[in-house]
Amino acid sequence: MAGLLVILFSVSFSTLVFSGAAAPGVAAGYGMALYSGLILCLTMAAFSTYPGMVAGPDTSLAILALAAASLAAALGPDVAPEALVPLVVAGATASTGVIGLVLFLLGQFRLGNLVRYVPFPVVGGFLAGVGWLLVGGGVRTMTDLPLEWAALPGLLAPGELPKWLPGAAIGLALALGVREGRHARTIPAVLVVVIAAFWALAWALGADLRDLREGAWLLGPFPKDGLGDPFQHLGALAGADWSLLAHEVPKLGTLVMLVLVGLLLTGTSLELITRTDIDLNRELKVAGLGNLLSALGGGLPGYQYLGTTSVVHQMGAPRRLVGVVAAGVIGATLLFGYQALSFLPRLVPGILLMFMGFSFLTTWLVFAWRTLSRAEYGVVVLVFAVVVLFGFMEGVAAGIVAGVVLFVVNYSRVNVIRFAVDGAAYHANVDRTEAARAVLAEHGPGTLILGLQGFIFFGTANRLVRRVSQHLRDPSAAPLTNLVLDFRRVSGLDSSAAASFNRLAQYATRYGFRIVGTGLAPDARDRLKRAGIRRERRMWEDRRGRHRDGDGNGDRRTGADRRVRDVIEVQRMIFFPDLDRGLEWCEEALLRAHWPGGAEPAEPLAEQLRRSFPPSVDVARFIEYLAVEDYAPDDALIHQGDDAKDIF
Repeated sequence: MAGLLVILFSVSFSTLVFSGAAAPGVAAGYGMALYSGLILCLTMAAFSTYPGMVAGPDTSLAILALAAASLAAALGPDVAPEALVPLVVAGATASTGVIGLVLFLLGQFRLGNLVRYVPFPVVGGFLAGVGWLLVGGGVRTMTDLPLEWAALPGLLAPGELPKWLPGAAIGLALALGVREGRHARTIPAVLVVVIAAFWALAWALGADLRDLREGAWLLGPFPKDGLGDPFQHLGALAGADWSLLAHEVPKLGTLVMLVLVGLLLTGTSLELITRTDIDLNRELKVAGLGNLLSALGGGLPGYQYLGTTSVVHQMGAPRRLVGVVAAGVIGATLLFGYQALSFLPRLVPGILLMFMGFSFLTTWLVFAWRTLSRAEYGVVVLVFAVVVLFGFMEGVAAGIVAGVVLFVVNYSRVNVIRFAVDGAAYHANVDRTEAARAVLAEHGPGTLILGLQGFIFFGTANRLVRRVSQHLRDPSAAPLTNLVLDFRRVSGLDSSAAASFNRLAQYATRYGFRIVGTGLAPDARDRLKRAGIRRERRMWEDRRGRHRDGDGNGDRRTGADRRVRDVIEVQRMIFFPDLDRGLEWCEEALLRAHWPGGAEPAEPLAEQLRRSFPPSVDVARFIEYLAVEDYAPDDALIHQGDDAKDIF
């Protein structure tokens, strides 16, 4: 079963590439596709994460079909098949080799997750565009007419309508009924019924084999000597006009992206269907190796099949022998059974192409409406429209731009302020007297503490500026004296955010408050300097409010003279290593501002003890047990390991 499905898909996708002016080379295309399916199935059987994995040429060939059409246009309307087909063969073989190398290297260096950074709506619009190409390819496969406005009268002609309309209807029905690998066994059953019904109807109408072939109802006929020379790609590569092929290099980038996206979606979906872990990087290496080996024999690019592998899983046969047997069936068809393909109705590959195309279109243009936000869905439609009207590279570029804009808008809605509290509710880790605590409780609301988070850029930084501006305009809020910004959970900031902090500095000058930043990383500090901060002064400050320039090295005073180090003052902004030291500085400044003479009023020891002790304690008697000790700077109060004789 798996081998037959790979054969049908291989025939369908190779027909897509070798169509139009390149149609005379379709027999060679079948041979290339079948050889590719054989090699990929064997490679999967040997090395894939999932033992029942099946692979072959897939939807990525829609991009090769575009390249083939572009080559035909470059050679002119009267191009001979002898000139075009070798070019298509050479381009397809070279693409297979490049894809194999890229996939293998991405897997080897474990870079498979890079594709996850492509915005999801961009992927959706991209795949919807591929779906449109596949639907058009299905129409061309069944009628030899392109899906264009100019060809519409021909497609609606009585002689052509029966060729493609049933296939389109069946393909759409399959796309709606078989989603995400569920009920995948329906596909081969439907195809068997279609083939049987076709031949039954032909017999009932009295149409013989000659009539069906002359009416272009069947594939083929194929040459009696087989599906092309197995070494034709070597001659094609040697004699190819590489100047023409060079113009198709951008499509190769699109082709690689499509394969990567397809592999990612296949791996993710198979994990859900089979309930096993799929190593994406290993699958990349396996697919890369398979494509490299396929390129040596002139094969077409391909990768793991979701639907066929799902059939294997549902039939309960996840064994590596599945890939070997599938490869055997493909090899037998390639060598001996190719003439049987000439009895296959064109309707069959047309249905498969329609099924794949409508699957992409319905998934991303219909069902995505329920799962994506309206903005994300708009990006999907935008990318799809640009792909259809202008091309894949243009669609991807437009999608990435739209995705970036969407990300910026959405991320700007994330609140950069993790918490907000004032200085009366949150204090530095410093023991203070009752009098000092009373001053901080009274005047602490003038200190606004904002904990920041995430990456700060112009969108989120503007929310911060608005928050501070609202606080300044709030008549019920205490006058702002200190704005403390904690950067501990900030991952980075850009130049526009630095400009917003300069706006905060302007507010500080206008309203007379200080900005204190804590936990700022060195690179973020450098960013602020590059944003226009010109004056920098390293300083340190003691508890008594004395400021000194320099780094304070060699200063060993402790107690009341303990230094707060590593401070950088820039204009009206001061930065400390952590929030605790920043708050300590703010509290010391606030206490100095509200104490006479800038220092805490002296208070007898007895009064301090009476506030701390219960009323039943005789403070005067307790003081009799105390002794005054004098210490010089650098004297030790206690040593680790000494016997404890004192209470501190």
